[in-house]
Amino acid sequence: MPATSLIHHRRLILVATILSVSLFGDALLYAVLPNRPGAFHVTIWQIGILLSANRFIRIITNEVAGHLRGGALSSKHADRNLVLAAALGGLITIGYAVPWGFAWLLTLRLLWGACWSVLWVGGSMVAIEESTTTNRGTVMGLFHGAIRFSSGGVVLVGGVAVDLFGPAGAFLAFAAVGLFATAISGIKLMRLPTALRTVDDPKAASPASGTADAGVGKAPLAVTAGVWLIVATIMISGEGFVTLTGAIVADHIVGQASLGGASATITGVLLGVWKFGGLPLGFIMGYMSDRLGRLLTVGTVIVLQVLIVAVIATATDWRVLSAGLTVFLVLASGVRVAAIAISSDYVATWGNDVAMGRVSTVADLSRAVGPLAAFALYARSGLAGASVFTGATLLLTLIVLVLESRMERPKGVRAADGIAPPDV
Repeated sequence: MPATSLIHHRRLILVATILSVSLFGDALLYAVLPNRPGAFHVTIWQIGILLSANRFIRIITNEVAGHLRGGALSSKHADRNLVLAAALGGLITIGYAVPWGFAWLLTLRLLWGACWSVLWVGGSMVAIEESTTTNRGTVMGLFHGAIRFSSGGVVLVGGVAVDLFGPAGAFLAFAAVGLFATAISGIKLMRLPTALRTVDDPKAASPASGTADAGVGKAPLAVTAGVWLIVATIMISGEGFVTLTGAIVADHIVGQASLGGASATITGVLLGVWKFGGLPLGFIMGYMSDRLGRLLTVGTVIVLQVLIVAVIATATDWRVLSAGLTVFLVLASGVRVAAIAISSDYVATWGNDVAMGRVSTVADLSRAVGPLAAFALYARSGLAGASVFTGATLLLTLIVLVLESRMERPKGVRAADGIAPPDV
């Protein structure tokens, strides 16, 4: 973070904390639901719907969240919306402890999707406001890495708690911790003086106000399409395999390893690695993409992911499969941060709160398609079919990234593979 914005770090930390604790219930559900559908009174085919519903609803609510934040009278009003959304998220986590079946869970997932729209759009805009073209990857890596690190702890500890005390006890405990942390952080955030806020008007970060990186107006269609496709393919490939983790553990690992009673714990450990990897690898990926460019950094990781997917598809030993899955999840965590940096460059240069909402919609739709496609292919063609789909999607990411980086930009505007121009 540049020296000129060091005095503003408190707001960013508080917002990151609020987003982190709001994810407790969602993160734990991803670890538990595929392993214990009976505890929630749902069937296997309903799992994909429940894990995707919160993202499909954000096709609508992201746009609303963007307009809501863009229309806020001040950054304090925008931050208030974050706190309220996080508090509602804590209540939704309590709802996960009540086993009332598919319709109940679907309602909660849709409500959570709307809450996360407010949290994600608002939090990402705060991070953009406090970064520049020369350090945006690093700032985004730290910001989103910290969020993922926190939820990774929930997945890791929560998996053990579920095996020991059952799903209801685990959800209630994490809901209590999350609501308490939201209350403390929210009070401190609301009491921040104006001097510790990057901007008093959240719309000041838009190109029209002259404070964006280049202020060059509406993005060309090809640039927008390129960024959207990069975000979409990265999210589809990563999210599909992440949501399959529980099924892969249950079907291909615990049986061979004679660890059938620890299925949720193993899944929690693997997803915890995915989440925990977001902090160190997110920082590294963000920093390297700031220095070497997005294309070289992301392209290298994608090639490694394709090779790992090939190992996973052909593995016959549970140890090889476990190692391959672990490495893939770590790499997926890092490349996701790079996708966030690319989309943040786009928003800071060409857009505003509404543009962030629309990029978030692309990401959410893709993350919803990922689990549906992965589970459908896994059910029809097994692990090999899901692996082929993931590998092909990753290769498409690389192709689009290369094409997008070759597009012409106005002077001072960063391409996906360009070294950031100096701030003036």
